[in-house]
Amino acid sequence: MGFFLEIANIYGTDTVEEMKAWADVNRRLATKLNRRIFLLRCRQSGVIPRHISDSVKNLNYTLQNGGYVSSTKLIDRFVRETCGKMLSMEIKMTCSDILKYEKDIAMLRSSLVSRLPYDIFRDYSRTINRSFNTLFKKVKSVNMIKFEKLCRAQLRDNVLFQDNSNWFRNLSDIEIPRDVSDFLSLGPDFSVGYINKRSLIKNVLMDVENILSEVPQEQRDITRAQTTNIITNFNHRSDGVKQTHLQRLFRKTQKFLKNNPELYIVRADKGGSTVAMNKQGYIEKTKVLLADERTYRTLRRDPTAAAQKKLNELLRRLHRLKEITDPQLKHLTIYNSAHPKLYTLPKIHKENIPMRPIVSSVNTLTYKISKFIADILKVSFHDRNEYNIKDTFAFVDKMRDVTLPEGYILISLDVVSLFTNIPLDLILEILRKNWDLIKPHTTLSRESFIEIIEFIFNNAYFVFDGEFYEQIFGTPMGSPLSAILATIILDYLLDMILPTIWFHIPFFYKFVDDLFCAIPADKTAFILDTFNGFNANLKFTMEVERDNSLPFLDTRVIRSENNRILLDWYQKPTASGRFINFHSQHPYNQKINMIKELKNRVCYISDESLLKKNLRRLFEIFQNNGYPKNTLNRLIHNRESRLTTTTEQTNSFKFMRIPFVKDLTPNLIGVLNKFENIKLAKYNLTKVGDLFSRTKEKTPIELCTNAVYKISCQHCDG
Repeated sequence: MGFFLEIANIYGTDTVEEMKAWADVNRRLATKLNRRIFLLRCRQSGVIPRHISDSVKNLNYTLQNGGYVSSTKLIDRFVRETCGKMLSMEIKMTCSDILKYEKDIAMLRSSLVSRLPYDIFRDYSRTINRSFNTLFKKVKSVNMIKFEKLCRAQLRDNVLFQDNSNWFRNLSDIEIPRDVSDFLSLGPDFSVGYINKRSLIKNVLMDVENILSEVPQEQRDITRAQTTNIITNFNHRSDGVKQTHLQRLFRKTQKFLKNNPELYIVRADKGGSTVAMNKQGYIEKTKVLLADERTYRTLRRDPTAAAQKKLNELLRRLHRLKEITDPQLKHLTIYNSAHPKLYTLPKIHKENIPMRPIVSSVNTLTYKISKFIADILKVSFHDRNEYNIKDTFAFVDKMRDVTLPEGYILISLDVVSLFTNIPLDLILEILRKNWDLIKPHTTLSRESFIEIIEFIFNNAYFVFDGEFYEQIFGTPMGSPLSAILATIILDYLLDMILPTIWFHIPFFYKFVDDLFCAIPADKTAFILDTFNGFNANLKFTMEVERDNSLPFLDTRVIRSENNRILLDWYQKPTASGRFINFHSQHPYNQKINMIKELKNRVCYISDESLLKKNLRRLFEIFQNNGYPKNTLNRLIHNRESRLTTTTEQTNSFKFMRIPFVKDLTPNLIGVLNKFENIKLAKYNLTKVGDLFSRTKEKTPIELCTNAVYKISCQHCDG
């Protein structure tokens, strides 16, 4: 006798009908719950399911060929909006069906509890739940495959890569496949999740173990067991997961670049674009820069050993004179320094595309001593005049409600190649004159301080393409000391020049090496000559307002008809408009917070009359970065606007890092976030930047610090 026949004989056919109805509704609920997940994921990712896009094809055809609407743009917008509304309507209907099924199940359960003995009801309930879970997983797997196919179709239809002309420039003579250039155009920070699962698990285990070292001893073992369980479950679940389309693109791009070693992929100097260059062209352009005999000269040999010995002798002498302490001597002494390495970035916004030189100085001979001196100077010269601007927000606050005198215009001044034109004699003169500012913050004597500065300037060398070069004038971009010296020299220049100007200057502001002010319209030539006459090595260029406006930082300062100042949000022509793409495997909250904060910035900068225009532009920028329209509408075109400010943290904690993997990291964070002494920072393992060319000289293995050496065993392969 069958199960249901036996139940019918004992408890009646109505009971059997209700039990079968429960099983049937449970199957429908499993399908509908998966349907809701699938549809919500489609809406979140801006993907339209195939059955909806197919249903509006006839509508699209009718509008285009029936002559009802002439604008293709209007037709496309109408079709997109219709698809979005249909998707939202289907989500609502699915949610309504789920509520109905859940209500039906609750009624059937209640009825069966009163009809059946407890043990029979319990066993049947468990059978129903097992059946539900099996069907749910099966449907989920099918829907995930369907969603991946839709995403691939979206990529093929150029929804992700709408226009990469500002994001990627091919300056080489190599033909790069469109999908490869599209992928590289997404930028060095675009993440594809992970490529190698074994490498991923290794990194996760190392980082988790590092985090556990900060966990209290009594909770360490149970936390380790919890995290191990999460990692093991993820490892088993992801065994059969296929690579995504983006991961396959990463592999294809990697293979293409490996087959074309003469191709260099680098960042542009400004704007965030990606540039492809011939390796030989990159080297030749850099050597043209190094041919400037006023700034650089070739060295016959590696000067590291001699300079290192000289520095250590200087430090030991200062220690004997008690000008530096034991810990300072230990920290600053160099034993095996790396070579400074030069790399360059193409200035694609300039004619003939010159290169900007940057010297990688980390772990080099002068890095620690430069940082030591820079820290002293930063404290000594902090906020010592009123024209320094901290950031855009400070500039906006100062320029609100400003009215220019009649006959005045806006101008900006910029120093030509400031770092490589900083004269040592002028720096030493300034430091001697201002020693009273420096003295309270150091135990060094003035003569020793000057001697260290001279040593740093006289040992500004680097290696490029196997040759050693010395920078004989100025300071290299990349040294910890260069930025503060640039600030000091410009502050001194302004302190000397501004008091000599007899006419009224209503405001004068400086941000790093950019100067902004208002002067009488007939005094532009005088101001430029005055600034250029201060020092033969420091030359300025001037930009005068056009159409009553002039950019400064990321604002456009506008002089209205009544000479009142208005501010507008401004992006330089070099700006690529590339941000973290929506399809990048970054945490979702990072993407959302980026939009919110940029919107807050735009709202704070923009005059009320210009705000709507700027928000529309912001909407278009993020839409071009793959963000769904409904998400942007919710975040950008709402009335909420706030300026976030950083507040000082009262609790002491330590930042620890952990790789971000969509289906793994949130679970680990749920376990590790309960410890107040730890704050977790997520990072991405595999990024497009991993494919960029390594243009810096490789450090020989014998000169590497903190290296792990392999020692072969005499009697085995260990």
